Amino acid sequence: MIKSVKRLGAAVLSAVMMLTAVATPLGDNLPAVRESTSLTASAAEISTDGYYTLKNLYAGKMLNVRGSYSTSNTNVTVYETDGTTGQEFRFIKSGSNYVLEPKCAPSCALNVYGTSASNGSNVNIWTKSGNSTQAWVMEYNSSSSAYIIRSAANKNLVLTATGTSNSSNVALANYSSGNKSQLWSATKVGGSASNSTYNPVLAIKYASEHWNDGVGKCASFVSACLNAGGCNASSALVSNLLNALTNGGYGTRYQITTSSYYAYESQNKNILSAGDPIFFYCSKCGGWQHTVICSGYDSNGRAMAYGHNNAWNNKTSGIGGFSDGSGHSGSCITVYSFHMNTHTHSYGSWYTKTSATCTSGGTEERKCSCGATESRSTSALGHNYGSWSTVTNATCTSGGSEKRTCSRCSNSETRSTSALGHNYGSTYFEADHPHKYAHLCQRCGYKEFTGGNLDYYYLCATCTHLTKPEVTKITGNLVDNSEITIEWTASESDKLANYWLDVFDPDGQNVVDVSTGKINSYTFTPVKTGTYTIKTFAAPIGNKDGSGSVGAETTIEIGCNHNYSTEIVNPTYDNEGYTLHKCTKCGYSYKDNYTPALKLTELTGVKVKTQGTASLTLAWDKNASAKGYIIEQYKGGKWTQVAKTSSNTAVTYTVNGLAADTTYTFRIKAYVISGESEIYGGYVKIAGKTRIPNVASFKGRAVSQTAVKLDWSKNDKATGYVIEQYKGGKWTALATTKNNTTLTFTVKGLAEGTTYSFRIKSFRKTGSTTDFSEYTAIKAATLLDGVSDLKVTSVTGSWITLEWAKNDKATGYSIEQYKGGKWTVIATTKNNTTLKFTVKGLKNDTTYSFRIRAYKTAGASNVYSDYVRIAGKTRIPNVAKFTGSAVSASAVKLDWSKNDKATGYVIEQYKGGKWTALATTKNNTTLTFTVKGLAKGTTYSFRIKSFRKTGSTTEFSEYASVKAATLLDGVSDLKVTSVTGSWITLEWAKNDRATGYSIEQYKGGKWTVIATTKNNTTLKFTVKGLKNDTTYSFRIRAYKTAGGVTAYSDYVRIAGKTRIPNVATFKGSAASASAVKLDWSKNDKATAYVIEQYKGGKWTVLATTKNNTTLTFTVKGLAKGTTYSFRIKSFRKTGSTTEFSEYASVKVKTVE
Repeated sequence: MIKSVKRLGAAVLSAVMMLTAVATPLGDNLPAVRESTSLTASAAEISTDGYYTLKNLYAGKMLNVRGSYSTSNTNVTVYETDGTTGQEFRFIKSGSNYVLEPKCAPSCALNVYGTSASNGSNVNIWTKSGNSTQAWVMEYNSSSSAYIIRSAANKNLVLTATGTSNSSNVALANYSSGNKSQLWSATKVGGSASNSTYNPVLAIKYASEHWNDGVGKCASFVSACLNAGGCNASSALVSNLLNALTNGGYGTRYQITTSSYYAYESQNKNILSAGDPIFFYCSKCGGWQHTVICSGYDSNGRAMAYGHNNAWNNKTSGIGGFSDGSGHSGSCITVYSFHMNTHTHSYGSWYTKTSATCTSGGTEERKCSCGATESRSTSALGHNYGSWSTVTNATCTSGGSEKRTCSRCSNSETRSTSALGHNYGSTYFEADHPHKYAHLCQRCGYKEFTGGNLDYYYLCATCTHLTKPEVTKITGNLVDNSEITIEWTASESDKLANYWLDVFDPDGQNVVDVSTGKINSYTFTPVKTGTYTIKTFAAPIGNKDGSGSVGAETTIEIGCNHNYSTEIVNPTYDNEGYTLHKCTKCGYSYKDNYTPALKLTELTGVKVKTQGTASLTLAWDKNASAKGYIIEQYKGGKWTQVAKTSSNTAVTYTVNGLAADTTYTFRIKAYVISGESEIYGGYVKIAGKTRIPNVASFKGRAVSQTAVKLDWSKNDKATGYVIEQYKGGKWTALATTKNNTTLTFTVKGLAEGTTYSFRIKSFRKTGSTTDFSEYTAIKAATLLDGVSDLKVTSVTGSWITLEWAKNDKATGYSIEQYKGGKWTVIATTKNNTTLKFTVKGLKNDTTYSFRIRAYKTAGASNVYSDYVRIAGKTRIPNVAKFTGSAVSASAVKLDWSKNDKATGYVIEQYKGGKWTALATTKNNTTLTFTVKGLAKGTTYSFRIKSFRKTGSTTEFSEYASVKAATLLDGVSDLKVTSVTGSWITLEWAKNDRATGYSIEQYKGGKWTVIATTKNNTTLKFTVKGLKNDTTYSFRIRAYKTAGGVTAYSDYVRIAGKTRIPNVATFKGSAASASAVKLDWSKNDKATAYVIEQYKGGKWTVLATTKNNTTLTFTVKGLAKGTTYSFRIKSFRKTGSTTEFSEYASVKVKTVE
């Protein structure tokens, strides 16, 4: 629905003007945000409570979900305010971004259509996904009091209205600074100006914009209430208003509360909006006692109102929660609301308000029955020019001009026209003779003579016309290399001087170009066959430029005297042979002596070469004429190609993927390629049968150092098995079973730790026929001697070291750890001399299991011994923190953190070349120990270990070490020796025991190191870059470095103050030949100035002012044309203290 916009009457506006409350924009209930117009600005913090409308500054319309639909993939547009939930959005925080949830579709979010954001991407709502295409950055623009809404998927792309009319699309577009179509003002729905004050002006303004035709009646009611000082006693006003509104169909009355103190947004939002009138009915009095205007909702969701006196202006307790001293209170009050109907404008036809002109646009307006108006701009009309009229006529050699005028505004424009050019007649006349003519312009009388720019010439009228020299006769043999004669028609006039002949061969080459004089024939010899072009010309005597000539053209065909070459073409597999005869001159050819085409012979020697359980290998003899071979198999009732070779040398092929114990049929043929075709020989068929299957599994394992046991699965298609061993360079049968149920065989008499090869094949005996399977082979080894003397030799909190004795027969050792519910190989040595391994990365105070076995490598196989197992436990953890600090020149304090897994601690010191125990605590709560009797400024090493006593067992941690130093003698005689307006110089006495000194300054609320000397002889430091007239704090300490540890003295502090500033400018100028004038700027931080002159080899005071307003001084009695030096310093006197600035100097020369 579209709500109407109407203005209040004069009475209401007057009443509003009388109110003392200050109107605040609805958007002001948004919290303060970080302002920025840059692309990198942080997103504004938006309040996440309640809903907002977003108004586009360019379109003047709201961000709108089409039709307020709740379904995913609904389009988003801009639309004028209609009060629907499709224009209300809630901001949900997502990291530094926001998700915009439409009230009409809580399960959806404002979404960039598609999988990524790009310029022009459409915007809709979509089921919440958590993708960056549903995340937005809210950037506040202070100059427009609005937001730039950036896509988190691409922050250069912002939410943009593509038009100003209702239902204009909303899409992403590249950010453009100042573009209003990319600016959105945010207004909290139902919100007031703040959480603590009411805004009656805003409420009445809202009512005027949202009520339909009842606005006049409501305006009268509000005005009457205000003028009467309230409506508590004006039941007639209330009653009349209710009747007028209800009977007029302008809205519906709702009961909001009964004997309740508050009207809440969560209960009444749908029937109560800002600007709606609210009525209070008192059950005590039996009448309408109070009437107010809803001013929105506070931060607690309670409805707020403006009524009839100042008390209501700041009513914070909500509608119903009041007491005005008249005996009324919330307990006896029933609250009603009159919720106004919305209104859809019904506009009439457009009418002209301001007429458009040729160059300026106008305006049109139309009205609604409610009195609302809508206007639009119209385009400029543009000029209405008439036809062009001649101003200046064009001539043969000069252009002219034309003009046309607008019939509406009399504006005119002109254009140039081109020169006409000469208008020559078609008749030439004789100018003089011989053979010179002219023609005449019919417009201006200009004559143009032949020899000028004419395209052609007429024959002379006083001369006899020439006869066209047509070819009349050609004699000779019309073949190449034969002489021919050409004759043409002769002119009858004796004034004809010459003939010309041009002949062009079939390639267009000019092979004859001659003048035959008065002879009308010519003889030449053509050397090529084809069409020749012959051109003849005749020209009159005396016509030196060729004018008056006539010509003719014809063609003749020249044949060929053939000269044949002979070529014998051999037959191919797809073409017969022949003899080719071809003319070497013209290319003409013919064939004879044909021979038959070749044929490809059938293959020989086709056989099954080898048989497998799942394969058959076919073989055949080489066909020297073939390109390759095609192998086909008969399956599924038809022949199917299974292979095609590209070489005639590959004469075997293995067909895989066959079923065991099955007969298959194949056929093979050769082929050759001739041109683009394949030529085939005849097929040769062959059948083959695959072997019976072998056992499914065949395994071997060591049973002793001299025997291995072989096991296999039963083969139901076999009647027995053959077991073989590879020895002495060949396979030897060990056993043949008499049935298929014997499934094991032990091989004895073998060597220790040695790998052997065995194989098995199944056989099936049927009558006198025995079918065999393929072999299945394995390797099995006898046992190797095991690892001996395995032990844990050392442990830490994270390491366990294992050691064992050497096995001379082994290649190396495999170490495994039990973790994650299984044994895992953690190391394999490459030799048998590595007899130690440390397992790292373990947890403290934890028991671990390990096992080790020896292995021997023979060929590509390994032989292993049995495993030997062992367990080891890591040390308990030590203290997490162990520190030392100086407490005096002869003592350091050791501190450590509590170890909950320990029962006490051992503290040791390194002295006399060894570690010596200092103390053992009786519990784990003693966490400090002071070591006394130490040397001054000396670094010492200490360590600590934790222990845990359980019964008679004591477990220790690893050590934690620290170095600590006693205090060094401090810095002495620290003082400030010089200051300027920006420098302070510190000096101190030498400390012979120190390595150097560390200087610190207090700034930014903390001490900062500003310098560290590298020796103890640097006894001065100047701090630069300071502000004038400012006190600074410094501190310094000595340090001594020994063994990588630094010992420090205590700090010594001092403060220093920079000088006050001097005058900003100090200038001098010659006043005469014996005087100069000195001028300076006022120094507001000074009380006066001292002026000095350099003379007699030293600076001498000339004057001291009594205030800081004296800004000039004249020095007299000087020498003519001489340069003098002067300087000035400012001073400030405070009580008995005088502070000086630095000097400012100038040189001045007296007049010559």
